[in-house]
Amino acid sequence: MQSSCVLRIMDRTQYDTIIVGGGTSGSVLAARLSEDAHRNVLLIERGGDHSSYDDKVLKAERVWDAAASRRFSRTRRMRFRGNFLRNNITVGHTLGGTSAINAMAAVRGQPEDYDAWSELGCEGWSWQDVLPVFKKLENDLDFQDTKLHSSKGPLPLRRWRPAEFSLAQHALYQGVQEMGVKVCDDVNDRSKLPGVGVFPGTTRSGTERVTVSLAYLTPEVRQRANLTIVTDCPVGKVEFGKGPQAKRVIGVRTQDDRLILGKEVIVSCGALGSPQLLLLSGVGPQEELARHQIPPVHDLPGVGRNMQEHVGTCLIYRGPYEEEMIGSPAKILWADDYDGNGDINFHISAAPVRSGPIIGTISAVPVYHMLPTTRGAVTLNRKNPHGFPDCDLNFLTHPQDLAALQKIVARVLEWEQTRAFKDWGAIRLFPRPTPNTLKKVKWAKQIKTISYFHAVGTCAMGSVDDSQAVLDSQCRVHGIEGLRVVDASSMPRIIRGNTYLCCTMFAERVAEFMNK
Repeated sequence: MQSSCVLRIMDRTQYDTIIVGGGTSGSVLAARLSEDAHRNVLLIERGGDHSSYDDKVLKAERVWDAAASRRFSRTRRMRFRGNFLRNNITVGHTLGGTSAINAMAAVRGQPEDYDAWSELGCEGWSWQDVLPVFKKLENDLDFQDTKLHSSKGPLPLRRWRPAEFSLAQHALYQGVQEMGVKVCDDVNDRSKLPGVGVFPGTTRSGTERVTVSLAYLTPEVRQRANLTIVTDCPVGKVEFGKGPQAKRVIGVRTQDDRLILGKEVIVSCGALGSPQLLLLSGVGPQEELARHQIPPVHDLPGVGRNMQEHVGTCLIYRGPYEEEMIGSPAKILWADDYDGNGDINFHISAAPVRSGPIIGTISAVPVYHMLPTTRGAVTLNRKNPHGFPDCDLNFLTHPQDLAALQKIVARVLEWEQTRAFKDWGAIRLFPRPTPNTLKKVKWAKQIKTISYFHAVGTCAMGSVDDSQAVLDSQCRVHGIEGLRVVDASSMPRIIRGNTYLCCTMFAERVAEFMNK
């Protein structure tokens, strides 16, 4: 299949734009950039086409199966410092990328997050700049055309209904209200937070998933004469010119050593894959390139650095009743602060994981610290540079992060004292300690950290004067002509929300820059 795909690529002498990575951001870029009939666009995806989706992807209740499927995802164990347990990180491996395996949570983050980007020198990325873009991408089925929402975009958004909640989700939703937490009917409206509300999901009916590729790369879009989409075709590196043109992109080279010419290349391989491809192409920290004997093209110290992720842990409960696992993603979002100052610094949700006549229903209550202090890094795999890169998130190595996570867990333990929780009748399976032992250092070091799958920042936007910045405000790589990086890796700071919708917005915004 790969050979025939590559032959199709070679039918054209040169492309105007080559997009490497057909995930969340890449799908948007391909659709928007090909709206210009005079621009020839090639989208290359290393995984399969979305025509290969099965029920693991398409049925909302099978989100855990989709993430675990080797057909649609790639997984690697991350490294941690200190005494904390390791955890896997998973990325999408198909057209549509991580939007095919995530929990469909369409949360924008907080307006202050984007204003902070602007303050860092990222011109055009303030909340005032990006709000129209968020509206442009969505077809909100609950809030039609308002100051915050739109019904005209390609990506459907629908909030889960109470009848679709599991018993754990009902208990969380009602219990935190007993604690004095207010109900929020729109978690994407900052004026209504902190509070407890319902996740908007990229679904029309609640039981189906709509990936970004399905929403943007429709049959009509794919029929455009100026758009070529090739799947099952891994790219090995970005190619540059020679001599005076040594820092000018000329195309990409596939892993089976075929050169594809392009005037501009956009890398959209995610927070792990994008820095990896830049490093393999000779763009990155000089010492990292030398370690793998990669001929240097441009010394750019920030490539692979500045990695940020929402650090979390998970409490596990067993409810007494078997439940029908309809639409099992997390549907309740408690977005709040642990110090009572009105800031949004944690997310807590609940989701059924397994159910049966003997075990009842096993439910997970993950908690996440949304303002991590620690920074990690992505480096090339020591044994196989082309394999899944090494990731070191450094979870909880900063004492502020550990203290914050303990405070968030304490809020969950407070919820356990509510009538709604007790009426649920569940028992906590993990962790075992009682609230009185929560502050003990020994227990803290036994926390099993988990990823929110929101890694960002490894090819961050920033001023040319910032030694760790990789991109300018339009996602062009500093010091290189004809190369952009557009995806979660481009974000200079992590947002206080699920990064899925932000990645969609990011690509829409860069397409606007390019189409001017």
